[in-house]
Amino acid sequence: MQNKEKLWKVASKKGKNIFEQIVLNRGISNLEGFINSLSPEETLTLILKEGGSLKDETVKAKKLIFSAIKKKSPIYIHGDYDVDGICAAAILWEKIYYDLGYKNCLPYIPNRFSEGYGLSTESIDNIKESIRENKNLPLLITVDCGIVSVKEIDYAKSLGFKVVICDHHQKGKKAPKADATLWTDRLCGAGISWVLSSRLVLGDVLPDGYVTDSLDLITLATVADVQPLTGYNRALVK
Repeated sequence: MQNKEKLWKVASKKGKNIFEQIVLNRGISNLEGFINSLSPEETLTLILKEGGSLKDETVKAKKLIFSAIKKKSPIYIHGDYDVDGICAAAILWEKIYYDLGYKNCLPYIPNRFSEGYGLSTESIDNIKESIRENKNLPLLITVDCGIVSVKEIDYAKSLGFKVVICDHHQKGKKAPKADATLWTDRLCGAGISWVLSSRLVLGDVLPDGYVTDSLDLITLATVADVQPLTGYNRALVK
């Protein structure tokens, strides 16, 4: 019995109650921020304020999307076959297809067996084949993939695609030569897709009380992708 007792380590008491004690024991020092998370409106404003190049790249992506709509060019949103990739594609597609009313916009989920994970030359060829009769340059938006697809994006560009990357995976040694790159590792792919989709219909600061219809998909994607439920992720999930 004595040997078993030595295996236990009793944490020092820091919190006022059991909840605070558990949170502090898990390394969360900002109790106020953890319990009373930011609203979606405040979160988006802060993301764009602190996101470095994310805000500038979002502006670039927005211009590319509206330029494609003006030219009546096809827009393809290339997701992935996991929960985050599917939710990310759905969020941006719904915003362009329904809210912007542009019907020449399609989501693309690669085949797990014939195309594999993420962006591939096979998926690019399949998209190109489906729009061969359209002479306007297509816009390809990758969500939850693309940040390490250097060769694939070079290939897409050689075929005439404009390319926007929305991804949260760790960057490689070489950056893809996309026309716009929205990247942060503080959100999942669906979260980045939400940032871009929100900026398509709103300004820099959201009006009070505004809540997107995509928070359910962001929550599903964030939890299924096993993202840390702190910071921006916790605010959106909560």
